[in-house]
Amino acid sequence: MKAMSFVLSISILSTPFLSASAEQTGAVWETGLYGGGQFGDSEIKSGAAVMGQLGLRFNPYFGIDAQGGFQPTTSKINTLSKADLSIASFELVPRIYAPLGRFQPYIGAGAARYFVSETLDPAINNDPAFNYEESVDGGWGGIFAGGFELAVNENVSLGLDLSYLYFRTTAHNSLTSNSTGAMVNGSQAINLDSVRVLAGVKVKFSSPGWMNVY
Repeated sequence: MKAMSFVLSISILSTPFLSASAEQTGAVWETGLYGGGQFGDSEIKSGAAVMGQLGLRFNPYFGIDAQGGFQPTTSKINTLSKADLSIASFELVPRIYAPLGRFQPYIGAGAARYFVSETLDPAINNDPAFNYEESVDGGWGGIFAGGFELAVNENVSLGLDLSYLYFRTTAHNSLTSNSTGAMVNGSQAINLDSVRVLAGVKVKFSSPGWMNVY
């Protein structure tokens, strides 16, 4: 929630500046599609990652992107049991650009809502006397990003994005006796942070005419 408050504060404080900039240079909608990989921290293994973007570039120096990410991965069998995990995310990321002609590096930070699906390895329940279940809570976290876009022309850019995805949550588990119905429940705090590295393409819906950029 702190990350969400930070994003809202930036948006409110920047409103007058953004309005003036939009009138002077022409704000444009843009969309992007990226693919690559993620490198997990303590609980998840490295694997593939994809991300889609829909954003509003207010001027050459500032924009806000709404992003959807997806990471299929597996657990490292530390706190979590052996399982396949799917982590989806919705991310709201303000970006500050430092355009150097066609080369446009940026940094950004924002809030992210994470959704986790867990499928246990069937071998965990090989013992017919017991049934083990485990689930991972979704929740709010943060994203810290940096990268660059290389403009092919006023409408199309190639990009490289490096992001740190911050997500701390809770795993719940239960062990049930199939004969008596007795159940033992537990929960543990877990760290699902990861580093995501993506490359892709971004397309502006209209030509902004930023003469100081191209």
